[in-house]
Amino acid sequence: MADTIRRVKIWDILVRLFHWSFALAITFAWLSHEWRGPGREWHEWLGYAALTLAGLRIVWGFVGTRYARFGDFLHFPMHYFRYLGQILTGHEKRYLGHNPLGGLMVVALLLLAVAAGVTGYVLSHRGMTLFGLGHRDLEHWHGLIGDAFVVLVPLHILGVVWESVRHRENLVGAMISGWKRAE
Repeated sequence: MADTIRRVKIWDILVRLFHWSFALAITFAWLSHEWRGPGREWHEWLGYAALTLAGLRIVWGFVGTRYARFGDFLHFPMHYFRYLGQILTGHEKRYLGHNPLGGLMVVALLLLAVAAGVTGYVLSHRGMTLFGLGHRDLEHWHGLIGDAFVVLVPLHILGVVWESVRHRENLVGAMISGWKRAE
């Protein structure tokens, strides 16, 4: 009789729905950022969707299930350097939830979405300012935030591929099903 692999539920339905909805909203908001006329509304609505999703995920990070909580994957600074050193030597620990760098990526992407959503909202209301920044300055910052997504999203994908190969597990499948191999 073949051994069966024991699995454990890691990602709850809210985390999984958030993840894929957020990825789609950010992707299509970025793709539509140059649209003009009626198409411009798509960019705005996708940005509001991403902002709303980020807000929900932040709340879930405090009250959600075990692996969804920030307390499960945010650490003291030395922990990140130690983990990075383990990666560089090929001896990194496998985590059931987010690894330390993955946890930082979650926070970075959420904060970027909030910053993009707030600056975008202010930009869509002519005459409004944010921290004394005028329209032109806000356009600049909003664009930089979009550029940061262009850097961080591929890093996130590379991290997922790296982790999947290193620990021989399908992290994309886990983010769809919610299940991972037990330790």
